[in-house]
Amino acid sequence: MSDLQGRLALVIGAAAGIGLASAQALAERGATVMLADRNGDAAEQAADALRAGGAEAVSYEADASSLPQLRGLFDFVDKKYGKLNVLFANVGMRGPDGFDVTEEQFDAVFNLNLKSHFFAASYAIPLLRRCAPHASIIFMSSAGGLRLGGRCPLYSISKAGVVMMARAFARELGPHGIRVNALCPGAIETAFPRWSGLGEAEYRAAIERVGRNVPLGHIGQPQDVAGVVTFLASDQSGYLTGLAIPVDGGELA
Repeated sequence: MSDLQGRLALVIGAAAGIGLASAQALAERGATVMLADRNGDAAEQAADALRAGGAEAVSYEADASSLPQLRGLFDFVDKKYGKLNVLFANVGMRGPDGFDVTEEQFDAVFNLNLKSHFFAASYAIPLLRRCAPHASIIFMSSAGGLRLGGRCPLYSISKAGVVMMARAFARELGPHGIRVNALCPGAIETAFPRWSGLGEAEYRAAIERVGRNVPLGHIGQPQDVAGVVTFLASDQSGYLTGLAIPVDGGELA
């Protein structure tokens, strides 16, 4: 399919995992893709690979939790392209276990998981309005934002905030032809779970154990989420906005 031909998609957190798979899927459907990540070298390698496959892709190094860097990213998009069709804000961190946390730990989680999404959308609005009604914001929430899970309440609280933020932006921006939705992935095999520090054998055993509890019988892959990203980016989802969409193999059923 090439239904995104001529459209510009910005993926924040694009160097690996769901972000990278989404950038690849958007490019395959014809979009010009901007890959933003705090790991600039990895983002440029990903952009190189897309260009080698015939796509138009540009990388940009930015830490989404830094508002000056985030503002600089959107200034760059404005100067280079003057428009934006798709914003996929795909950043997040797990944070500490329990409620015994420091102010610095609290701020780190909410700055990345919630604040960065809010300001990314705010900075993107003027660019998206130029592309309406072919304009879409996609926030990365989590199944943990729909039900409390695991040992990290700050993560679930921040991701629940993303769900409500998507609804608020959807109501505000709908009259301007901009759709806003939140993705809520369940267990997805990316680098994210590896931050637990498990060894490879322990990690594979954990993956299999978690997968047995998923109704579809296995955990998801980044491409499973990327397919939903491209759907929300396209006119196929032109009457969908304000949703929190689980991509979880039925875990929340």
